[in-house]
Amino acid sequence: MVFLSILLIKSNLLRLKGGLIGGLFALILISGIFASSTIALGSLVYAYRLKQKSNSVDNQVQDLETVNV
Repeated sequence: MVFLSILLIKSNLLRLKGGLIGGLFALILISGIFASSTIALGSLVYAYRLKQKSNSVDNQVQDLETVNV
């Protein structure tokens, strides 16, 4: 009887520990996916703004004058 109760307690503790480890692993996985997608989105926004900035500089009309030496 004592042996069976020890096995029952052990199995419940192992199930609890496995659930905690699985939950922690899932949390780490989800946060990693969220962080990588945020970094990817930020880099796309940065590249788009950099492209817009370079296009506005290229579109400016420059008045060229001849230089007399």
